[in-house]
Amino acid sequence: VEVAASFGRQIPKEDANPIELFFLSQVYPKEGKTLTHKNLKGGDPSEIVLLSNVCSAIKKSIWKKFSFNEEIIMSEDQEIAKRILEAGYKIVYEPTAAVYHSHNYNLKTLFRRYFDSGESISTIVKTEINPLKSIKYTIKLVSSTIKFIQKTNTKRKLYWTIYSILYNTTKILAFICGTKSKHIPKPLLNKLSLTRHLLSTSTR
Repeated sequence: VEVAASFGRQIPKEDANPIELFFLSQVYPKEGKTLTHKNLKGGDPSEIVLLSNVCSAIKKSIWKKFSFNEEIIMSEDQEIAKRILEAGYKIVYEPTAAVYHSHNYNLKTLFRRYFDSGESISTIVKTEINPLKSIKYTIKLVSSTIKFIQKTNTKRKLYWTIYSILYNTTKILAFICGTKSKHIPKPLLNKLSLTRHLLSTSTR
């Protein structure tokens, strides 16, 4: 089966907080992998990144055939990856191709960013988010982040432990709210979104 695209590892910058350090270590590990249509199981956006344009390459012939969907607010890399995999191609994650990339979001920006993510992913996978699974995932994420913080040499461990609970809960709640964006009035929607104003063709 032809490899259609590849993407690399994201290494946190020197100023990255411990929450971001843990997140990137989980999403972009040191081990490589090859993705196929089998990785589309369940449409759960919390379990896998199919492609990341932070560091990626797509074959020219594949790009001409698929190209980005410019009607979604973000996660265009996930959307095109889904179509590529559904068509029977492979995508390779190659960790030796790496870039420095990380974000220290405050809670407001975090909410707005993951609100947009929730809206986009729900459009891409076209599945309802299961509240029970979301709660279980949040508990697992919070627990794993806390364990990571306790094992590091991070200063102010108590602060980061408490903040990680608030941070990850905000992230998941924002994502869930984003999946329900079609039920939210436009004036409020624009305030909740971080990137909606960039969509000049948006009629919402």
